[in-house]
Amino acid sequence: MKQTGKLTMTTGRALSAGLATLCLALPAWADCSKEDLTNEDNLCLYVVAGVNYSYLHPHSNGTSWRVTDEYGHGVEFAAGVHANENWSVEISYADLGSAGMQNLNTAIEGTQRIDYRVPAAWVQYRLLGDKMAEDWDLSVRTGISFMINKSSDPILPFKEQTTIQIPLGVSLQWWPEGDWGFRLKLDSYDYDVYSLSSSLMYGF
Repeated sequence: MKQTGKLTMTTGRALSAGLATLCLALPAWADCSKEDLTNEDNLCLYVVAGVNYSYLHPHSNGTSWRVTDEYGHGVEFAAGVHANENWSVEISYADLGSAGMQNLNTAIEGTQRIDYRVPAAWVQYRLLGDKMAEDWDLSVRTGISFMINKSSDPILPFKEQTTIQIPLGVSLQWWPEGDWGFRLKLDSYDYDVYSLSSSLMYGF
């Protein structure tokens, strides 16, 4: 199996740095509601929880393994801060599910699977700002992610690995009432890993 790049710093350090950034903003989060998201004097915290449906296609070049199940599903969580009307930062963790693979050798029976887990840090920009209705929010996003893969059985020659990517995404958010919202999001972590998710959001 092919690796696209070696991890240059640990996932734990990256997530710790993101959490530290969020904690530094704690004093500004008090009494922050949906109406404050467009106020540049406030830093507003939000949390996200949802489910995803993913396209996963592990590299099998040079092996007798072939991908037979390219679709996975899982859960994801995130926490972020709105710095002003247009910019926000976010850290996330997504379990994208697994891809199924079978061997061309009929003596090796069954389907083996490769799991995908992705911690990431994002920067997001609101495309239309105050040109959209107050309840809607359309954003583009990019950042850094760490693709963690693990095979279900040693017979599948895919060692546990962590690679680094620059993901891209777009999200549509709706804040109908109060502090609760809904998000529909499409992320591309790699040219062969995509995720479509729907999530509930809560703003503090």
